[in-house]
Amino acid sequence: MVDGCGVTGTSAGLRRVFDEVFALEVAIAAFVFLVVLGALVFSVARRRAGVAGTPSGRAERPRLELYYVATLAAVAVSLVL
Repeated sequence: MVDGCGVTGTSAGLRRVFDEVFALEVAIAAFVFLVVLGALVFSVARRRAGVAGTPSGRAERPRLELYYVATLAAVAVSLVL
């Protein structure tokens, strides 16, 4: 074992670990890309339809911000573990 992480010193073992990490990174990148693309398509379609929303009177959105921070923290923790 190398550093007690359960990875053997063989190149095949290291290649397997690299492939697993790479697959996880590709999945996360694809998810983020699809979310951003969906938001872009939604906003363009809404703009083209001429739907004019009224601006909110609130300057801050603490519940939404808390959800955002919690989501980022969960992703960070899952990457570390």
